[in-house]
Amino acid sequence: MAKTIDGKKVNVDLIIRELKHNGRYNLIQLIILSLNMLSQPANILAILFIGMKPDFQCRAYDNSSILPNEIQELMSSSSSNNATWLEYGQCSVNVISSNTLTNSTILSLPCTNGYTYVQPKSNSFISEWDLVCGKRAFGALSQTILVIGMTVGAFVIPYFADRCGRRPVIIFCQAAIWVCSFAVVFIPSLVPFLVLRFFIGCFEQGYSVPTATLALEIFPTERRAFISMIRGVNWSLSCLVLGMSGYFMRNYNWRYFALLVSFTATVFIIDILFLKESLRWLFVNNRLDRAKDIIRHATKMNNIDFDPIWHKHVEIAGEECVKCDILNDKTTTIPLMSSNNEKESELEKSTSINSLFTIEPPPITIENTTEYNVTPEEPRSNTDNPSSLTLFTDPALRGIMMIQIYCWAINSMSYYGIYLAVTSLSGNKYFNFLVTAACELVTMTSVWKSFMWFGRKKALIGYLLIGSVSQFAAIFINLYVDKDSKYVSLEIVASTLGMFGVSGAFSAIWGYLPELIPTNYRNSAVGFSSCAARVGSAVSPFTLLVVSIIPWVPPAIFSGGLFLACVLVLLLPETRGRQMPQCIDDVRAWSREKKSQDE
Repeated sequence: MAKTIDGKKVNVDLIIRELKHNGRYNLIQLIILSLNMLSQPANILAILFIGMKPDFQCRAYDNSSILPNEIQELMSSSSSNNATWLEYGQCSVNVISSNTLTNSTILSLPCTNGYTYVQPKSNSFISEWDLVCGKRAFGALSQTILVIGMTVGAFVIPYFADRCGRRPVIIFCQAAIWVCSFAVVFIPSLVPFLVLRFFIGCFEQGYSVPTATLALEIFPTERRAFISMIRGVNWSLSCLVLGMSGYFMRNYNWRYFALLVSFTATVFIIDILFLKESLRWLFVNNRLDRAKDIIRHATKMNNIDFDPIWHKHVEIAGEECVKCDILNDKTTTIPLMSSNNEKESELEKSTSINSLFTIEPPPITIENTTEYNVTPEEPRSNTDNPSSLTLFTDPALRGIMMIQIYCWAINSMSYYGIYLAVTSLSGNKYFNFLVTAACELVTMTSVWKSFMWFGRKKALIGYLLIGSVSQFAAIFINLYVDKDSKYVSLEIVASTLGMFGVSGAFSAIWGYLPELIPTNYRNSAVGFSSCAARVGSAVSPFTLLVVSIIPWVPPAIFSGGLFLACVLVLLLPETRGRQMPQCIDDVRAWSREKKSQDE
């Protein structure tokens, strides 16, 4: 008689540890997921290079036959005492009349003869389609359309990653992005370009959210801080590659750069061949046959015997749960990995870049749970019915989601608001872009160390506080430091510190949120939060309009919003050292523990 196995009762962390997460299997999976990250900044930030604002002016009239009637009449009626000539500006043709004393503009008309550009017209879609002067809003609209697409994608697609699995959604969305971005190369006009930008934004969120989640799920608890850092490093390195590519292709047709961007999405071919599904998702959804195949494949790659792992951690899971019940009768601690034990903390703090794939942590099993202060998991209820609405209807998840949504929104608005201010500084725009990406690269390394030294919650609060204080300082700099003063560099310092804090907080949130949400709701939670982030990023460009009127208002909004986020994060539980929750019961247990600690 076949034995019935409940996948929800399987401790996936124990399986991953025994599979040697520092072996070839996990290394290859991590490399594939890192390659998937290349197309994210490429598609989001490509507008900076293919949509560059050109230097231009009105095209001169070649002969009098094409002059507008108004100009011809003025030119013909001018007296011998008044000289009349045409002056070509950026968006207008001015008729200048001069007498012996003064020059005056007697007529101003739009550029009816088109425009001439300093750079080749094909360098940017802005110049190719003449999206300047009265049409300049259409150039900015392309990025707004992308953000709207990202909002829709973040709201809709991650749900399917929770229901259908991470792998098929990643592959489908990457393939769709490749089709759309490749089609951009051949687009003849603005309207179809905007349509494609919408779908690129939609599918970008469709693959980036499950990619980040899958990267966390294939590693055990003590390696999640490093994996969160890897995601940020991938973004920064991708930005560096994008900036260098933009510099070397600055004199080429913008369609060639768009073609290069489309190639970043061809990683979907590698995904089809080598990317594997999340073991955590397979076990929670009782896809045991597929989980067995993946574990067998991993053991073969890592030269490990398959049978003992499957028998010990899957087939006798029910027997281990009986032991869990006995242990739970004797303890009142949270039935997940505790973050207070010195041995567990030392295990995570000892993690380094070299040790991720070289040091094998001591195995944590039912027999040594007391030694490592890891109490086994309670038998979980099988009543989880995955629905995105559960994130807002269940009391255990609702508070977490509301705080996370706010944090994502204010971080995104502050990040892009500060980013726009930094990139508008004087100097070479390619150099400024590369310096910003390099600074973020340093920030990502600090996030990893902060996660290990201080835990997720304290690290996030620290970065939010740095961003808040730096923007608070920017208020006084805008109020009391004159633009011609030698102290104007303080504004650059405040912006740099603000970028350090906000980009660090952004990376910390990406790593922190998935650790708070059960497996079957994880992608939906990240999707909703990412949707809020897109709303924040859509609002940020309007802060530039406010700066020109009241310069201190945007920093005040950023500072106050980030400080409120600090206060709200205090209400969240710490996740360092805990196995990611597999069902809602785990999150409820965390809430009970926090209440008992507060009392």
